[in-house]
Amino acid sequence: MIKLQKKTGAASALLLLLFLAASAQVRRPPVAITNVTVIPMDRERTIPNATVVVRDGKIESVSADKEIPEGATVIDGRGKFLIPGLADMHAHLFSDYEFPEELARDELRVMLANGVTTVRLMIGTPEHIGLRDRINAGRLFGPTIYAASPQISGRSFGEIFNGYVATNAAEAREAVRRAKSDGYDFIKLTFFITREVYDAVIDEAKKQNLRVIGHVDRQVGLEAALEAGQQVEHLDGYFEAMIPEGSGLAGSTSGVFVWRPEAWESLDVLDEKKIPELARLTAEKSPFTVPTLTFLKKAFGTGQTDEEIQASPDHAFIPDRIREEMSGPRAQFWKNPPAEARRKKYVEYRNRLVKAIHDAGGKVMAGSDAPEWFLLYGYTLHRELESLCEAGLSNYAVLESATRHPAEFLGELDVAGTIEPGKRADLVLLDADPLRDISNTRKIAGVMVRGQWISKETIVATLEEIRPRFRAAFDPRPKLLDDDPSLQGGVYRGSFTPDGETLYFFKRTAPQGEQYRIFRTTRKEGKWGPAEMVDLGGDFSDLYPAISKDGKRMVFASYRPAPGDTSDKPNSHLWMTERKGDKWGEPKFLASVSKLGDYHSWVEIGWDGDLFFRRTTPDWRNTVTLHAKWNGEGFDPPQPFAEVEQIIKSTPGLDSSGGSPGPTKDLIFIDAGARDPLTGRGASDIYVSRKVDGKWSEAKPFGPTINIGGFDVFPFVSPDGKTMYFVRDFERFYSMGLDSALRTIEW
Repeated sequence: MIKLQKKTGAASALLLLLFLAASAQVRRPPVAITNVTVIPMDRERTIPNATVVVRDGKIESVSADKEIPEGATVIDGRGKFLIPGLADMHAHLFSDYEFPEELARDELRVMLANGVTTVRLMIGTPEHIGLRDRINAGRLFGPTIYAASPQISGRSFGEIFNGYVATNAAEAREAVRRAKSDGYDFIKLTFFITREVYDAVIDEAKKQNLRVIGHVDRQVGLEAALEAGQQVEHLDGYFEAMIPEGSGLAGSTSGVFVWRPEAWESLDVLDEKKIPELARLTAEKSPFTVPTLTFLKKAFGTGQTDEEIQASPDHAFIPDRIREEMSGPRAQFWKNPPAEARRKKYVEYRNRLVKAIHDAGGKVMAGSDAPEWFLLYGYTLHRELESLCEAGLSNYAVLESATRHPAEFLGELDVAGTIEPGKRADLVLLDADPLRDISNTRKIAGVMVRGQWISKETIVATLEEIRPRFRAAFDPRPKLLDDDPSLQGGVYRGSFTPDGETLYFFKRTAPQGEQYRIFRTTRKEGKWGPAEMVDLGGDFSDLYPAISKDGKRMVFASYRPAPGDTSDKPNSHLWMTERKGDKWGEPKFLASVSKLGDYHSWVEIGWDGDLFFRRTTPDWRNTVTLHAKWNGEGFDPPQPFAEVEQIIKSTPGLDSSGGSPGPTKDLIFIDAGARDPLTGRGASDIYVSRKVDGKWSEAKPFGPTINIGGFDVFPFVSPDGKTMYFVRDFERFYSMGLDSALRTIEW
C-alpha cells in the first residue's frame, strides 16, 4: 500500500468516505493528450501530431487543432501513439474458483494495468454479474465486463464444475432460461453436448435474445455450429472438419481430446485443402472467431521452459499453490509429448486457419484464455497479439482483433472500439508504434479508463501493491462475520458485551448526510441474528458505541444537541448511558471529556476501563487522539494519548490520524491513511505497534490478507482478547484470530 507523505488532517476513515461521496458528484476537469499520433481504428490510417480532448468520460474531439480547454489536465503525447483500449474476449479469474472473492478487484486491475479496458469472462458466476454492475454504476474501478453464462455441458467434470448439466432438450432450455434470468450476457457451451441438446440451446437462446458462444462438440460438428451462428472459441471443430472422408478417424485435437495421444495421429492426414472452404463458410455464417493461439501453442505446441516461465512478469503474481497445480498437467503432457513434427503441424494449421478466416472476411478477436498454464490475464493478451501477427495478420489487423472487432461483436461499436468523438474514453498510450512492431503494445505509457487517466508510474505502483496480495491468496484470511444483509452495508465500528455474545455497532441509515444509528446483534448457537436498532431515546444520529468491560456503561458519540454548544455546524459529542435492567438509561452528556464545537469520534473503552477517542476541529485540520481515565464515577479530563503520538512520530512516512488500545497493555492499533494508486482516492490500512522491553515499536501494517486495498478500518477485539474484528470498505465486518493476524506482520 502506498502511503501518503503529507498529513491529510482527516479525523477518521469515515471522513474520507463522506468526502468520496461528495466528490463522486464533482466532474473531473477535461484531459488533453497533445502532440500524439492517433491510430483511430476507424480505418487503416494514423492522425499525426493530434490533440485528443476527453471530457466527462468521453472523447470530445480528435484533431490537429492544438487548442486546449481551460483548466484541462495536459498529457504530453510527443513521440507516443494512442490506440483504443484493448479487449480480451476470452478470460477467466482465479477468484472464479480458488482465490478469495475479494481479490477479484485486483485481478481486474492487473488487466487495466496492461491496457485491457474490456473483458469477456467466459464461465460466469454471480460474482461476475456483481462486478459488472458495480463497474457500470461507477462504484468499482475496472474494465467493462461482459459475462458469459456458467457452462452448459452434457455432464459435470473436473474437481470444480460451474455449470448447468443438460442431457435433453428440456434441461437445455431450462439452462438457457435460467442464464437469462440471472443476467448473463451470453450462453457458454463446453463439452459432451448431444445434437438434441445443442439444437434446443440454439433455439431457446434465440427466443431469449442471447448469443451462443464456446466449444464445438464432436457430436455437433463445426458445420452445424457455423450454420447456427454460434461464435466458436479455440478453433474448435476445425481440425475435425479437415479429416478426410473414409479415414476412419473418430476425431482430432479439439477441446479435451488434445490430451489423447491417438487424437494427434490425425495431424498426419488432415486435408489442408479444406481450409479455404472452412474459412469462407466461417466468414459467411459466423464471422467472429477467438482462436486463443498463445495458450494452446504454449500448452501443447511449442511448450515453455521453466526458465521462460520464471522470467515472465506474470509469474511473480502466482501463488505457490497454483504454481504446483499448474505444474501437474504440464508435467503430465510433456513427460511423453506428441512427436515434434505433429506439434509443429498443430501450430501451423491453427495459424493457417486464422489467416484464411481473416482473408475470407472473417473477424478475428483476441482472447487470452488466461489464467492458464502460468499465463496471466493482461500480459497474455499482448502475447496473443504477437501470436496473431505470427499467424500472418498485419499489425493493423491484429489491432482490430482487440479493439474494433470486439466492439462490433459486443454491439457497442457506437460507443467503443475506435477513437472518435462521442465514444467512451478507453485509451492506451504507447511509447512506440504498434503498426511497426505489434510487440510495442507492451510499451504502455498510460491507460485511460472511462476518462480516468492512469500514468505509467501509477501502473507500476499498482502492480507492486497487488503482487503480495496475490502471493498471499491462500494464507489464513479474515472471515466474514455473517452474510445477513442487516449486518452488511454502511456498517462501522463495533464493541462487544462482556460475554462476547452481543455486538453493538453503528450503521448508516440514510444515503446522504450524517444519519447513523446504533444497532446490536446477538449470537445464538454460533450464528448472529438480524441487527436491531438500539433505543436510546429520540431520533438522533448516534455513532461509535463502546461498551465498558463490565457491561454497565456505553459511551458513544452523538449529534444530539450538546448543552452550551453554539456551533453552526453539526458536531458529535460524547455521551454515556448506563444499563438499567435489559435497557439503557437516558444518555448523559460527558462534559468532562467533550470540547464544545469539535467533532468526537472513534470511541473505545480500553482494557483498563479508560476512555480513548479522537477529536477534531470542524474544519478537520486539527486532530488529536485523547485518553480519559475512569475514576470510578466518571471520566477525568482527557489528556493526549501519548503512546499513539510517540508511535506516529517514530514511524517514517506514516500518515495517521490516531489509534486505539489493543486488548492488552502491550498492543496499540493505528489507523493509517493511504491512497488507492489507480484512482487516487483515499483509503486506509490497519497498523499495530507492540511494546517490547518498555519501548513501543514502529507501527507495522497487518499483512495483505487484512489490508487488501480500499478501507480496512476500526479494529476491535473480542472480550477474551483472542479475536480481532474490523470493517472492510464500510460494508462488512470481518474477524480473524489475533495471533494469526499478528503473524502476518514482518516485525
